[in-house]
Amino acid sequence: MDDKLHGSNKSRSALLRSQVTGYAMAVDYWKAGRLADAQMIYRQVLAAQPDHFHSLHHLGLIEQQLGQPERAVELIRHCLAIKPDFTEGWSDLGCILLSIGREGEALTACEQAVSLDPQFPPGHANLGNVLLKMGQRAEAMASLLLAINLDPKHAPAYASLADAMATEGRLEDAFQSCTKALALDPYLAMAHAVKGFVMHQRGQFSEAKAAFVQALQIDPNYAVAHTRLANTLRIEGRFQAAIAANKCALDIDPTCAEAYCNLGVTLQALGRNDEALEAYRKAIDLRPEFLEAHANLGMLLHRVGQCDEAIETFQAAISFDTTGEFALPNLISIFKQTGRLNEASESYRQLIACREGQSASLLYDYCSLRREICDWWDLEAEEERAIAAVRVRNERVPPFMSLAMQCSAGDQQTVARAWAQGFVLGNAQKNAPSVAVNPTGRIRIGYLSSDLFNHATARLIAGLIDQHDRKRFEIFAYSWGCDDGSELRARLTDSFDNFADIRQTSHGETISRIRDDGIDILVDLKGYTRDARTIIMASRPAPVQVNFLGYPGTMGADFIDYIIADPYVLPMDQQPFYDEKIVHLPNCYQPNDVSGQTPIELTRAQCGLPKDAFVFCSFVGEYKISRQVFAAWMKLLTKVPGSVLWLLEVNESAKVNLQREAGTQGVDASRLIFAPKVPMDEHLARYKHADLFLDTLPVNAHATASEALGFGLPVLTCVGKKFAGRVAGSLLKAAELPELITESLEDYSALALRLATDERDKLSEWHKKLELNRNTAPLFQPERYARDIEAAYAYMVWLYANGRKPESFAVADLPNTLNTQRSTGTA
Repeated sequence: MDDKLHGSNKSRSALLRSQVTGYAMAVDYWKAGRLADAQMIYRQVLAAQPDHFHSLHHLGLIEQQLGQPERAVELIRHCLAIKPDFTEGWSDLGCILLSIGREGEALTACEQAVSLDPQFPPGHANLGNVLLKMGQRAEAMASLLLAINLDPKHAPAYASLADAMATEGRLEDAFQSCTKALALDPYLAMAHAVKGFVMHQRGQFSEAKAAFVQALQIDPNYAVAHTRLANTLRIEGRFQAAIAANKCALDIDPTCAEAYCNLGVTLQALGRNDEALEAYRKAIDLRPEFLEAHANLGMLLHRVGQCDEAIETFQAAISFDTTGEFALPNLISIFKQTGRLNEASESYRQLIACREGQSASLLYDYCSLRREICDWWDLEAEEERAIAAVRVRNERVPPFMSLAMQCSAGDQQTVARAWAQGFVLGNAQKNAPSVAVNPTGRIRIGYLSSDLFNHATARLIAGLIDQHDRKRFEIFAYSWGCDDGSELRARLTDSFDNFADIRQTSHGETISRIRDDGIDILVDLKGYTRDARTIIMASRPAPVQVNFLGYPGTMGADFIDYIIADPYVLPMDQQPFYDEKIVHLPNCYQPNDVSGQTPIELTRAQCGLPKDAFVFCSFVGEYKISRQVFAAWMKLLTKVPGSVLWLLEVNESAKVNLQREAGTQGVDASRLIFAPKVPMDEHLARYKHADLFLDTLPVNAHATASEALGFGLPVLTCVGKKFAGRVAGSLLKAAELPELITESLEDYSALALRLATDERDKLSEWHKKLELNRNTAPLFQPERYARDIEAAYAYMVWLYANGRKPESFAVADLPNTLNTQRSTGTA
């Protein structure tokens, strides 16, 4: 019995020695690259000892090398079933699962590895790689840094960290990490590939291509290196080579989402949009959290007119877009372009919520949009936050909407100054040109605008252009707006002495033309409004430059010398908040012309109005309607039975929000009547069917108030503190109807109520007075206006010709006659 036992032990020991020897031989074969020989011996070991987990582990790694990842997963899971606490096995399983796109399972495996051994550097490195592929860059970098701290010589961790940094735009840090990786292992293909990516991002395409080629010489089966090389080839214009490189990547790794995405970019560049869409969709199928693929797919869908699907694409990516880098900005853009402004506002709100460091421009754009859609909840607090951010960071934001915000004149100047800093040409003329030598002795005035067609600006200014004194002035137009074929466009083209259509003319060519034309005073009719070409003014093509009519605020620029105003809209005590010198015309600063504007005949029914209702009207841009003013309007409707409020239908979102707000204030939404956009003669006909025009604050009606007064409709206003909120008052004074100017919203509401109830006779008298004043009041006399502004122009030139700096002045204080002979230099 004892002998048999002894013999059995000897036999078992011999078998174990044989297995150990076989396992060691298999390891040597594997390291030498003799995979088939290694496989055979590992299987022999397992035949004798099925629970030899090391052999199962190595067989799995060999299957991965041979391109059989599913078989590799099966073998390593078998290994881990035998040895559940095998840290290295869990870590390698995570790598293999990641390679076949099973990120969730890979994450679980890597987390198990570091849980079993928190001091295992490869486990942390592999976990970092999984997190990186899942788009969780911050968490990925933390794991990779931990791996490096545990093993400062872990070259793959440095390479992966560099990849994460490069993806985040930290190119210098990424380059340094690549350098460390290559110093530790010059034959690490990933490090070369990441270095190439950094070079590509820097625009060093030759160096990038060399790095990708180096990576592929080390590892010809490195799919990511092939697809990144493809990007460089595309930049070189070698589109077919780029397609081939991407397809090579996909032949090696059919699960490489990056290759599909890059292939889509190349196909899109070739105009093969359907194929590009298919490639982007495949990338997303493989990696649902792949934000770049979502962005490319969504933008291409939008470009080809599939807006709904584009929106769905970006919405699907929101949960992955934790920094708000891709999905939400694109959603905002599409919602704006398709008029879905309430949804754009909600996307702004989400974007602000997910970004920790708020940019002033993001907050400001959000508030501006909310003004446009009449979404006022907590808006004033948000606007203060936005303006405060501009103050602190001096960040550039478009100044126009600051006019409607609840901010000070000083804040508006701060916003304008920051914006003006962006209009500096490299070749801008530092010193203003000399006054041109003009044989006729006439002062040359150039008007710069995109609105010289059937537009509010053109309707206001047409009479002035007609009435300019051609003996003293030569009038030029520089127009880049459309030719709408209207009578007004034809009238203006004929009225200007020289009409230049500069739609197809570059900024530089226009600047040269203005200088060659010898313009003495260049008048900007746009300011900071839509489609402005402020860069022209910034180059100083004329010795005297003026902000007039289009923008009721400072431009905050040293390239604008004067702003045309009047004593009411802009008192001289406001000069500290204006970089331009203030010039006062004797009456209203705003020119008006009611000639040639003949409305058609319409009935109330055709206007959509109740037959006998009292009609309050406010045909203003929706952004001008404030919460406080709208509340006053709703109280009026509740106190004047059967009355209605007639508004312009500018955008559907504003309409919906105003109707909702009316309901919350106890007013039936049907009492808000929205006038659709119609031709101008039809729009002007509407005024005769309104009873009282209700003005807005903090921005008044401007051209619209002029229209109303010109066609006999009284305008009730409340005086604001800044230029934009005092225009209607100036118009009423010039129309000789100052009784309709109030000093507070309480007085405004009380007068509106009296005129709609007990004092309708007085309102009727004011209707008649406006009809009579069309022939006598200063507001309606373009010739008189022309003489006033010409006196201002002449004095500006006289100051310049005599070497004096621009100064504030009032035309009423100038001599009755102003000698404009520049040869004498006297006034």
